[in-house]
Amino acid sequence: MRYRIDTDPFESQQPKVEFMEHLSGPVHTHKPSVWNMRKATEKEVFITSMKICADFPDSEAVLKAAYEDFEKFLEISGCCEGDDFVFRTVHSRVMAEESYRITVSENECLIESADTEGIRRALFYIEDEMHRREGTFLPFGVIFRYAVIKRRISRGFLNPHYCPGCDGELEDDTEYYTDDYLNRLAHDGVNGLWVQERLRVIVPSDVIPEYGRNGKQRVARLARLIQRCKRYGIKVYLEGIEPASTLQNPELKNHPDLFGQSFGDEYTFCASTEKGKKYIEESITRLFEMLPDLAGIINISVGEAISNCASLDTPLTCPHCLALGLDKAQVLANCEREISLAMRRVKPQAEHISWAYGMRMWKEEDMKKYFDIRSSKAVSMINFEDLGEAQQLGKIRTAMDYWLSYTGPGKIFRKAAETGKKRNTPVYAKLQVCSSHEVSTVPYVPVPGILYDKYKYMHENNVSGAMYCWYFGNFPSMMNKAAGELAFAPFFTSKDKFLRHLGGIYWGKDCEKAAEAYNLFEKGYSNYPVSMTFEWHGPMGDAPVWPLHLEPVDLPISRSYKLMNMVGSDRIGEAMLMGHTHEEILELCRRMSDNWAKGEAVLSELDGRGDYRREEQQYVASALAVLFNSGTNIIRFYDLRNKLAFSGKNEGEILEKMRQIVIAEIENSTRLISLCEKDKRLGYHCEAMGFKFFPEKLHWRIGLLKEMLENEFKVVEERINEKRLPLPFCYGLAEESHRYVTEAEKIEDATWETFAEDSQTAIRIAETEKSFVVQIRKEAYTDILIKPEMKMFHPYVNVKISKEGLSFEESHGYGLFDENEAVELSKWKVECEENICTVTFDKKSFWEDKPEVFRLDVSVDGKHWEKGDRFYYRLIFGNFSPDSYVFIIPRGKEALK
Repeated sequence: MRYRIDTDPFESQQPKVEFMEHLSGPVHTHKPSVWNMRKATEKEVFITSMKICADFPDSEAVLKAAYEDFEKFLEISGCCEGDDFVFRTVHSRVMAEESYRITVSENECLIESADTEGIRRALFYIEDEMHRREGTFLPFGVIFRYAVIKRRISRGFLNPHYCPGCDGELEDDTEYYTDDYLNRLAHDGVNGLWVQERLRVIVPSDVIPEYGRNGKQRVARLARLIQRCKRYGIKVYLEGIEPASTLQNPELKNHPDLFGQSFGDEYTFCASTEKGKKYIEESITRLFEMLPDLAGIINISVGEAISNCASLDTPLTCPHCLALGLDKAQVLANCEREISLAMRRVKPQAEHISWAYGMRMWKEEDMKKYFDIRSSKAVSMINFEDLGEAQQLGKIRTAMDYWLSYTGPGKIFRKAAETGKKRNTPVYAKLQVCSSHEVSTVPYVPVPGILYDKYKYMHENNVSGAMYCWYFGNFPSMMNKAAGELAFAPFFTSKDKFLRHLGGIYWGKDCEKAAEAYNLFEKGYSNYPVSMTFEWHGPMGDAPVWPLHLEPVDLPISRSYKLMNMVGSDRIGEAMLMGHTHEEILELCRRMSDNWAKGEAVLSELDGRGDYRREEQQYVASALAVLFNSGTNIIRFYDLRNKLAFSGKNEGEILEKMRQIVIAEIENSTRLISLCEKDKRLGYHCEAMGFKFFPEKLHWRIGLLKEMLENEFKVVEERINEKRLPLPFCYGLAEESHRYVTEAEKIEDATWETFAEDSQTAIRIAETEKSFVVQIRKEAYTDILIKPEMKMFHPYVNVKISKEGLSFEESHGYGLFDENEAVELSKWKVECEENICTVTFDKKSFWEDKPEVFRLDVSVDGKHWEKGDRFYYRLIFGNFSPDSYVFIIPRGKEALK
């Protein structure tokens, strides 16, 4: 066994969540020290005493909380009760939904709107205007604004989600949304919340009697939340994956007549059957009968846990759908129509938001047809950035999933928006407003300029709603506020004006300096490597608790959205795969880190003492500066380690550079400890439902780094001085490593080796002047899977050989699209005759100079050449063991020791 310990000793040693006290505390607590230190200009009024005349009709008293908040704000700001100035709210019939007009004169501020939510938004705007002016000042004249992005849907920061050991946020009576928390969300412009729940749990059914037997308490909790949210102008949506497949749903297996197409041992729910349609109508009707004030449902209609027959990324094979002559586009459009019609019958104003999350795996012609034929009664929601083309270092990188650092829009959203505009059908954007997978261990990433660019496109293309987050990316913050401000028109005429407007809400007269910092943050963050593997497996979210290893340990990288961080994770190439080279990733991260540090320096110069709204922005900016610098250091460290292993020159200089990185990382961890003690939010990851870093873990990492300096560096330095290999592991010389030396030039002269897991299968490798030749001998024609690692710890895409020919597994996940995939496929030559398969690849296709030691994991029908030791399951990689790799030693390197 070549591994060190691979478990995280802190996975079950989580600190207490202490920051909820702030989230649940009052929005207004004290008067900022900079306020009321000047006289009013001739263009503004200074308010010292006031009264509120609430003449706007409000029969349900949904504005009560907003008025109380406004009074509290003015009281704390120094205004006393009196008749000198009047804030008057009145009804106006001519205005659109959630629009408002504010008219300020010498003695009155008149607030007009056609609905309660326009009044609410106007009151908050006045508070923000006073923050911008650093006192109870208002400009004379008229301000008119109206909502373009009418639905702005977020989620609770600490709300649990469905995962092993957790049954979601409705499991018990915990109040995740206090009144003050809802007030914070309302101030940010949020007017919708999504709550995750399964219809099969809460809705009783006659069609599927096993469903909904124990959901009464969950329904009651949801009903209470809906009523409480009303007071803050916030609607509640049910989020789920409906109608549910058999996956994690054994009850449906009692109804095989509802089975659609199979995926593994599971089946989709066929909504094309009469019974399927009946269930949809019944479940939606009963849902809204039980919860008449529910605003609607957000349904992941493609991808994730799988629902209807079109939700898979495979061709349509459902016998029911095919018998009706349906294609994939029609199946999804029909399912949406059934849900929408059922909803309209019971609650016409409710929204069915269909989130086609996984549509990136569809064929383009299916996607185009779907948008053309889909029901106008369902809202189309698409990941804003999915399949977008980002240019980095002169190359196009494809953005899969969702992003904050990349502006977009992606190909799928463009198509949805274009079709929605042409057909006048509603389109919503699935965004990550506060953070995304790139780094979600801070409450938000302050890059409002990127949101400006996204929202500018949305305004110009009739997009009318946005979902702000997945499990993460939802902290009440300046980024939520930015999205709320950008949702309204008139739209800001330039990004600079918007950044100064937003900066003024928090920094008053220092808004220009704040805008300068935001611009530098955007300049840096836009360099985040657009690679799904880098955001899912990269180090940027918790680099300062990553142990470093001079001696290779060959442990896979953990997932960025899980608590576990294996004590190793030195296979850094797993965060890059085919999307970027090591050198490209390093350059992009260096640019990101350098620009972020400049922005942090600008923000830190501003006076934030005693004002939490300012201090917390400085803490977040500083924490991200540490994370980005630390992540860059880790990438640099392992780049140098490869050079140390294989360059054969300047080994002492390389080792010293690595030593300096370790010293710098001790400093980074130390600095982050101080920041964590000041800001208890840092390190918390919503999807992981815990802290990825915290002081105790940072101290632990510092100890490991010091230990490495004392031990491993001395051992390697001794090897260098003795003219031995610095890192013998990289030549397959560690204990239990499997080496195969390519001694033969002709394949027929090469030595056969039988498989560890199948003695009837054998392999041999020859090395010619220009290429490597691999032959696999097997009893019958079966699938062969080769997992190459042409550069140490940097996996190449899986090469599959079957009766259908040569192909790649998970090519998109590895970063290969279109012509890039075709180029890589052309590097492999395969010939299969009877029971022998010959694979040839040229050296020049993978190495600029002479080939390094490389590794192959070869399996036939799942049985490996080298038996794996420990297996790790992760997205993209599947079930994977580093110990299945065999070291291939090119000629000329076999004598190195």
